[in-house]
Amino acid sequence: MKKFYRLFYLLILSAFVLPLNMSATHLVGSEITYTPVPGSPNHYIATIVVYRYCAASSATLGTTADISWHSPSGCGPDGNATLTLVPGTGVGNLVQTSNYPPCEASVCATPPGTAYGVEQYIYSGEIVFSGPCTDWAISYSNCCRNSNITTGPNDDGMYIETTVDNLNFPSDHSPQFTHFSAATTCVGRTYVLDMSAVDPDGDSLVYVLADAWNAAGTPVNYNAPYSGTYPIASSPLPTIDPQTGMLTLYPTMVQIGVLAVLVESYDRTTGNLISTIRRDMQINVELVCNDPPRLDSIQVHMRTVTVPCGDSVLHMKLTWQVKCNTLAADGSDFRLLGPDNIPILIKGAIAHNCNALGLSDSVTLFLRRQLCTNGYYSILSKTGYDGNTLENGCGIALPEYDTLRFPFNNCWPGVPNMMNVTVDQYDNSQCNIIWGIPSNLDTNMFYSYEIFRSMTGPNGTYIRVSSNYTWNDTTYVDPDADPDNQAYSYGVKIQLKNCYISPLSDTIQSMYLTCGPNGDSISIDLNWNPGYWGWSSPNYEIWMSDGTSDTTLKLLSNTANTSYNFLRGDLGHYIVRIKTTDSNTGLVSWSNWCTYDILKNDPEVPNVITPNGDGLNDFFIVTNIAVYPENTLQIFNRWGKKVYEKQGYNNEWDGDGLEDGTYYYVLKIEGRRPFDFHGTVNIFNTK
Repeated sequence: MKKFYRLFYLLILSAFVLPLNMSATHLVGSEITYTPVPGSPNHYIATIVVYRYCAASSATLGTTADISWHSPSGCGPDGNATLTLVPGTGVGNLVQTSNYPPCEASVCATPPGTAYGVEQYIYSGEIVFSGPCTDWAISYSNCCRNSNITTGPNDDGMYIETTVDNLNFPSDHSPQFTHFSAATTCVGRTYVLDMSAVDPDGDSLVYVLADAWNAAGTPVNYNAPYSGTYPIASSPLPTIDPQTGMLTLYPTMVQIGVLAVLVESYDRTTGNLISTIRRDMQINVELVCNDPPRLDSIQVHMRTVTVPCGDSVLHMKLTWQVKCNTLAADGSDFRLLGPDNIPILIKGAIAHNCNALGLSDSVTLFLRRQLCTNGYYSILSKTGYDGNTLENGCGIALPEYDTLRFPFNNCWPGVPNMMNVTVDQYDNSQCNIIWGIPSNLDTNMFYSYEIFRSMTGPNGTYIRVSSNYTWNDTTYVDPDADPDNQAYSYGVKIQLKNCYISPLSDTIQSMYLTCGPNGDSISIDLNWNPGYWGWSSPNYEIWMSDGTSDTTLKLLSNTANTSYNFLRGDLGHYIVRIKTTDSNTGLVSWSNWCTYDILKNDPEVPNVITPNGDGLNDFFIVTNIAVYPENTLQIFNRWGKKVYEKQGYNNEWDGDGLEDGTYYYVLKIEGRRPFDFHGTVNIFNTK
């Protein structure tokens, strides 16, 4: 089947190639450049480059080429010279006419094939003008062009010309072209041909499309509507960038046409014209370009009919043409991997708009499931159940496992924005969360919010705990939480009707408060580390009840830290909570309730001390005095004389050497609950 197809292709291609002229040299392009000979006025090294179609039926060029010059104004006498072929050029010096290899062997090959092939001949030698003139015209002519030119000038002669002003610019060098002038492209392909040149003197160059000539000033015989500015059928029209020399064509049919590119050189200082080069060239437009079959050159996009994602059809626009009969209808020529590298089954494939040669540049794959996940997908080439990979128009197979990675971002990429997590203000056994409606959400595509919870910290495992099915319901109360014993982290995903589910949103953790007596036994430590990250730079308020039967919380203090320490209060049952408020939204987050009891903390005053150094009752120890640092202790003897006084007493009086006897004390307590203690204390110094 493949041999038959190739034969069919060659037969059709041959239909577009007319018989060759048996005696012609089949010239396809030429140009003349020059370089001044240092120290020798009016002496130049001239170079003629000639491109020849090297079919066996065409005559080869000789080892010399005749060049002529004249001054149209009659400034000087005409002249001529014979240039010699540069070694290594000529027969066998093949040039590449396209950016892809031909399907078959070139006519220049040994043994010769049938594909278009071009040889480059370069002739060089010295020419001498009789003197300085402003309008020397150097020319070369030969016969003949190809007889298979389809735009009219088949078998016409070729005439090229280069002008030079050696009166005003005696040391000027002509521009030098950077690319070959022989060109091949194919139908339906935007073709950019580099006609640029480099000027050794840094002069300014301007590029213009012009008619090819068969004699001085005489255009070749173009068939209407063709010309040098419209050398082949092209839509849009051919253009050349006047500054860069990039020639752009859009061929619409198989053709062979000719044109000239006129390169004008202007002095970079004065702007005066120095020289012109008329470069003659032939353009071959073929039906098939032998582009190497590669997946990495494919443009892959999603076919969006009614939804932006969730489609199950992949349309591939190739930059090369595939043989339609090498595409397996079951899609087995390809493997598709998702962002997680899990295969996505392909159930079928078709090629679109196969032409007369059975070629197409568009392939569609039909998948067994929708694509719902954004990320990079991979398409791999493989041998299908038909026994082959895809082949291009020349029968070259696409390498197996050639891979294309392409981004798929057509599904809505956003995620919900978590806004707040709080322990319920009135119920210490539940958490409340709230999130923002995603921006640009298509509510018609909304399916659900999925709420996730982690009991092992923000980096722990998140388990779905509930779903909301109304797009503007962005709150959730978690009745199964136990925020009095641990912190909980929450996040939300959004699921659309076409199977897309977003990544987990940013997560927020509830505040978990612990409280307990400090090691000094007189203060309470509060800790809610790591704090709250529902908004930036939170300020925390400490709220506490007053220890009475009234459990109303009152503001105790403010802090930016995640810990706080305060002195124990009076007897009672205390409730403490942490609160933070977002200054932008007014949202409030509460911690859990932390409770503690102060059962007894009244001062207990002794009625005897024995300061005899035995370590027992040596000091006047008032139990719980540290809880009441605002105090004053006074000691009086039996006659009412004050023998000791201390503000901020802290159990340091040992009798100060007073005699044994009975003494009287007054202990005054200040603070939230001021009161006085008074009584007697006996001192016994005897051991």
